Amino acid sequence: MTKNVFPSTRYQGSKQKFVDWIWQCIKDIPFHTVLDAFGGTGSIAYKMKEEEKKSHL
Repeated sequence: MTKNVFPSTRYQGSKQKFVDWIWQCIKDIPFHTVLDAFGGTGSIAYKMKEEEKKSHL
């Protein structure tokens, strides 16, 4: 699988800086679907897609 590059954003509330940390915190929890309730830029949803999880914005 090729790694996609998330587009750069200047959105103040973006979680892009924390996306890898968030993934490290939840990766061992068994789940298939994620609700990204605060999905302004979609960085978390994009990461979940990259990790083959289904996300809902």
